[in-house]
Amino acid sequence: MSGLVASCNTEPSDAPAKADAPEWTAEVSEVDTTTQQNVEVKTIGAADFAPWRGGQPIPAGATVRTPATVKAAIALPHEGRLTLNHSTSVELAEAHKLILTSGEAVLEYPPGKKDDVHMLLPQGEAILHGTKVAFVAGEKDSTITITQGLVEVRHDGQSFEGRAGQEIVLRTGAAPLVTQSPDLGRRVGWSQLGESEAAAALPEVPRGLGKLVGKIPGGESE
Repeated sequence: MSGLVASCNTEPSDAPAKADAPEWTAEVSEVDTTTQQNVEVKTIGAADFAPWRGGQPIPAGATVRTPATVKAAIALPHEGRLTLNHSTSVELAEAHKLILTSGEAVLEYPPGKKDDVHMLLPQGEAILHGTKVAFVAGEKDSTITITQGLVEVRHDGQSFEGRAGQEIVLRTGAAPLVTQSPDLGRRVGWSQLGESEAAAALPEVPRGLGKLVGKIPGGESE
């Protein structure tokens, strides 16, 4: 019987086992807090949020939440960095798909990244790669502030291109509003954890210079 078994085994005994592709994870790389509160994480299947433990990886599909006194930076796959302001909630749905349900976040990837990254907001979606973009998610409207490069914005079945320096407001039941950001530095300055917002922000544009106009994508009027 042993000889029969040996003759039926067509695969070499020292053949390497087939390994499944590893599931991606994210990591909390920095926490800025003035109290005992900490980042909170809710994994798939969990009944509620739980405080994040140092060194604990964040699995795909988890939702990360910052309390009112906490800011945090999350290291994403492919050298991405997601910084969350106070009172912010984001779902790490996939390696290239994030869902910001409330609060404020800055998403950054190094130049040269080829894969699209999708940031979903309550009113639409931004698709970016190799750039740095600030987001504010609200119940009635959400804001996209582009610091570098180009971003594809989708809203209500239509898409258009956003450029560096623009601030795009996605509004429920209305067309998006596109303007030049009045204070780009302060939009992202808070994301430099460990520094004061005033020190991290870029110099303000003197009042009275230039003008701020709003434009509906595809329209001629301002």
